[in-house]
Amino acid sequence: MFKIVDDFYNNKWFIKSIMEHIDISVIVTDLNFKIIYVNNATEKLYGYSKKELIGSDPSIVNVELNANEIQKSIYETVGRGEVWHGSIKNKKKNKEMILIDLTISPFRNKEDEVVAYIGFIKNITEQKTAGEQLFKIAEELKKSNEELEQFAYIASHDLQEPLRAVSAYCQLLKENNYECIDEEGQKYLDYAVDSSLRMKTLIKELLDYSRVGRKDKPFEQIDLKNLLQETLNDFEVTIKETGVEVIIESDLPEIYGIRFRIKQLLHNLISNSIKFRGKENPEIRIGCCGESTSDHWLFYVKDNGIGIDPEYYDRIFGVFKRLYSRDEYPGTGIGLALCKRIVETHGGNIWVDSIKNGTYMYFTISKAVNI
Repeated sequence: MFKIVDDFYNNKWFIKSIMEHIDISVIVTDLNFKIIYVNNATEKLYGYSKKELIGSDPSIVNVELNANEIQKSIYETVGRGEVWHGSIKNKKKNKEMILIDLTISPFRNKEDEVVAYIGFIKNITEQKTAGEQLFKIAEELKKSNEELEQFAYIASHDLQEPLRAVSAYCQLLKENNYECIDEEGQKYLDYAVDSSLRMKTLIKELLDYSRVGRKDKPFEQIDLKNLLQETLNDFEVTIKETGVEVIIESDLPEIYGIRFRIKQLLHNLISNSIKFRGKENPEIRIGCCGESTSDHWLFYVKDNGIGIDPEYYDRIFGVFKRLYSRDEYPGTGIGLALCKRIVETHGGNIWVDSIKNGTYMYFTISKAVNI
């Protein structure tokens, strides 16, 4: 069997057959860099016939070989018996310019002497063009996102002043002249006060959302166990009033992140679990999964509340996306969008899984010191 394989490899017809049928251009030159062989793919790539190419210099296609640095690099590298690899511009017979990926390797005989140089050529013009287009699109999206963030920041910041004035005047009117207004007028005034307060909260959260990743402090080491306890202390009165039991199911690691953002993340997830709690024995379970990867920590906040229909899993992380009316469950619809942005700023992802009576929120945080 091994003899048959050796015969195949030693058969010149077999080698030539491979060369002629592969889709990579192959050019062989002598030690003076005169072309002595080209395959069918080379004819197809450049538009020259084999007769036109054999005996000529590679400069017939290599428009950059006259650049001293490239030419010197190629000659010196293969002259030492080493492989040269790089990307250079070439020119077809019809004058069309292409970019190629070129590898030139010394070709040795049985005595291990270099007797020729063999070049393997791949046309990468389309890949480069596609890559440049993708890069351009990415840059445009980045610029667009930055402009949108800036707009949201300016808009929400500038809206605060007139809203503050409207809210203040409504409050003064209610405090000093409420009894002088008829019942219908009182109702309208109550609506105005309530709406201004809700708008104030909405603008504050929108402003905070626009700031994530823009004006945040550097990453620092965070004791997540202590930060979670600090966050739960903020809910102490609410937890007692609602009867929610909070269970920390595992040790929590130290992570790297922006401390007040991670606290925001925990606060919003816990707040949602309390808001959408079940009627009987409400509980929240918080922990770190044992299957956390070498690159990311995997955390969860689970509750036994009303749950979420699977068709809304993606929707809930959008800005202003609400599943319930404001009368049923108050809120601005920014909370989970903010969570998503915070997690992504920390190199992770957030997703939801839900059962009939409960919602499981999972999120990952990168173990890297800086993102």
